Amino acid sequence: MQLKVCGMRDRYNIAALCRQQPDYMGFVFYQRSARAVPERDRELQAVIAGIQGMETIGVFVDEPIALLLQTVQAYRLNRVQLHGAESPAYCAEVARYIPVIKAFSIDKAFDWCRPALYEKSCTHFLFDTATPQYGGSGTAFDWQLLEHYQGCKPYFLSGGIGPEQAAALKKITDDRLHAIDINSRFELQPGLKNISLIQTFHHELYH
Repeated sequence: MQLKVCGMRDRYNIAALCRQQPDYMGFVFYQRSARAVPERDRELQAVIAGIQGMETIGVFVDEPIALLLQTVQAYRLNRVQLHGAESPAYCAEVARYIPVIKAFSIDKAFDWCRPALYEKSCTHFLFDTATPQYGGSGTAFDWQLLEHYQGCKPYFLSGGIGPEQAAALKKITDDRLHAIDINSRFELQPGLKNISLIQTFHHELYH
């Protein structure tokens, strides 16, 4: 079970997190998000492009493919995470250039047949809480709903995961659970992570 820290946007905070070596670091390129990577910040672009020792993931919402690929190239991203209403065909086209993680917003009304439509075009899925916003809400969904997932594609588990849930996460025995995705509940303010809290959570998760 790996760890992804999402919603990074401050160069000094990024440098501090790099020293903790999570498996993935996520950056939001959806400008309506409070955690969006600032536009035209060349210094930050260079910092993100220069990250080594972990995979960088760009988070997009219904972005035109040409613009998405420009961002991927500029920031040297390793993967993209698609949080909007992207179709299987859209994902297949993007997957010609870079690995795709398709995010699904989960609530009791979620159609668990939908992920199967994306099996061929995505390397992983991400299950997040259904909210009016796109991620970073701090709201958890009922993990028991994952019992309805019948696919074989490995997934990232997101949605309001907090420091106190390390013990519960360690008890999950689903082999398809690839990584834990943390964000807003480890923040000092939107886009600025509490590194010591992440360090403690990381230690508790793996020991």
